[in-house]
Amino acid sequence: MKFSRRLQKLLKYSLEKCPLTFPLMESKRLSKAERRISNWENAGRKGRPPEPVKHRNLLEIARKNGLKLLIETGTYHADTLYALRNEFEELHSVELSDDYYSLSRFRLSGYPHIHLHHGDSAIVLPRIVEALQRPALFWLDAHYGIYRDHGAAEGVTYAPVLQELGHIFSKGGAVRHCVAIDDAHYFGSDKNYPTIDEVEKFFTDKNISVMIRNDKELDCLSIIPQSAATP
Repeated sequence: MKFSRRLQKLLKYSLEKCPLTFPLMESKRLSKAERRISNWENAGRKGRPPEPVKHRNLLEIARKNGLKLLIETGTYHADTLYALRNEFEELHSVELSDDYYSLSRFRLSGYPHIHLHHGDSAIVLPRIVEALQRPALFWLDAHYGIYRDHGAAEGVTYAPVLQELGHIFSKGGAVRHCVAIDDAHYFGSDKNYPTIDEVEKFFTDKNISVMIRNDKELDCLSIIPQSAATP
């Protein structure tokens, strides 16, 4: 990661953590989120949805299915964890990049209910899933990419979606986890991602009954166990 970018992030996170400057930083963050949502909606919801829209979608899925535990793959700058820090009782996130992981640890060090895991999600996720005592909402966004801060790391698999699903549903449908996958437009259009048919076949082969929804507007593929879904 570029030194200037890292320094900029450390300054921002320090201001977030300082009691004197936190109210201003939080007000700015919330105002920016509302502005981004409003701009997207005023534009007819065209183009990629902004992050606050994705956060709102995750919260809606969690509330509809009574989930208080969020597990994310691909922490990046921890914006999702930070935005939803007060909405879940427990949050976990897996990050492979040394830079993103260390910065996220600094940003979230004051939140004991948020747990960061360093490593490849295809390798780390099984340990997290095995220790779970209740259903969770999984937000899958682990993939390699070229970002402007040059901080990304490349794992064993470019986008380990099927591997992650294999770990999440290692016990079949016994545990009613819900899953939301970012960048749904890549499914079937990018060779590094599975097709939606392949995702459906994954659950058919495991005899797990789920509702799979490809929301093109939100660029999200959601997977809800039939017994967990609510009208």
